[in-house]
Amino acid sequence: MHIKNLVTLVGLLLAGLLQACGGGAATGNTGLVRLVNATHGVAALDLRVSGANIITDVAAGTTSGYVEREAGTAAFQLGATGSTTTILTQSASVGEDASYTFVAYVTDNALHAVFFDDAEDAPSSSTAKFRVFNGSNEAGSLDVYLTDAADTANDLSSATPVNAAVDGEKFGAYGEIGAGRYRLRVTAADDRTDVRLDIASITLTDQQVATLVITSTDGGVLVDGLLLNQAGSATALPNGSMRLRVAADTTLNAKVTLAQGTTNLASLNSPSIGNYVTVPGNLAGLTLKVDGVGLALPATDAGPGSDLTLLVYGDAAHPQAVFLPDDNRVPTSSGRSTVRLVHGINGSTGTLSLDVDFSAAAAGVALGAASPYATVTAGTGMRFDVRADGVRLSGGEDVDMVANAVYTLFMLGDTTTPVFLLRRDR
Repeated sequence: MHIKNLVTLVGLLLAGLLQACGGGAATGNTGLVRLVNATHGVAALDLRVSGANIITDVAAGTTSGYVEREAGTAAFQLGATGSTTTILTQSASVGEDASYTFVAYVTDNALHAVFFDDAEDAPSSSTAKFRVFNGSNEAGSLDVYLTDAADTANDLSSATPVNAAVDGEKFGAYGEIGAGRYRLRVTAADDRTDVRLDIASITLTDQQVATLVITSTDGGVLVDGLLLNQAGSATALPNGSMRLRVAADTTLNAKVTLAQGTTNLASLNSPSIGNYVTVPGNLAGLTLKVDGVGLALPATDAGPGSDLTLLVYGDAAHPQAVFLPDDNRVPTSSGRSTVRLVHGINGSTGTLSLDVDFSAAAAGVALGAASPYATVTAGTGMRFDVRADGVRLSGGEDVDMVANAVYTLFMLGDTTTPVFLLRRDR
């Protein structure tokens, strides 16, 4: 046989062998899988099958490319990049010549994942398809609005959500909308004033098929977003805000004010507690005053998505301020609620403790500090006992606690007249 013909024949035989073994192009018995990291607090993820990585080092807020997988059902494993520990195992089926997306997210303090096919038909010309996946049980049921990006007004009273009442770990339905630029807002279901995410501008392109993945934040109320294109890119939409409230607790009933530029956010006579307001996640432009005298904002490690209490306490002539991080994620166990104790009794030199229905809920809480959250059985007619170094200061003899809620017990005032204020935060 001629040498040239022999080389050609060998090449054809090798190509056939490679194709039979699954190398090169898809054989018709495979599908495609990719990983999207929509987590909060997990730097990078790997996707594995039978302990072997098939996708590696997918950073938070990004997507991998597609990899080929044999058709059929497999146990997919998720783990942090650089660790061999499997965090989550989830069985999923891959069909022939089909594409799939694996979205990893964190809710209920655990890594979760949702697996879906990328088979939605393209919309008609000049429109896009849009839907929501609510990956935050903490945030509860949500509405999502897309309004004109040029409209800077905050009024949603006449707007209609593109996806309404989407519960945790559920998908909304696809709907068609004109291609263009939109302002994206996520609110609590049926409450247009309770805005959880506000993104000034997103762009939906001609015949795009998009899923907005909504995820939890540290505070438990605000949410982050990630815009995922079918078979395409992922765009992180992080929350740029935090929620902040003021607890005014200085002597002489001093007035505590918080402003953002010329906008007054809180004006409270001590002792009292304000409502949460939305502020920039870096606290830019905020000014704090006690009886008209400026007081520097304290340092905090909290960032966007957080809930904070700003406790202002002490002598009105020399006040102090501290940020207390709030965890407003509701407990998932039926019939349970969480509660913590904040010590703001001016002049106190000891620590406080709290018993709820004769069971310890907090201990060793110093002035200007908060206890960790304790989980308690909710009910009616409950007894709250607050003690300073073992001596009962104050309490509630007939307190009602709603199940699956979050509470803070503020002890304010001074040692002569301590003030017991129980607030339902969520």
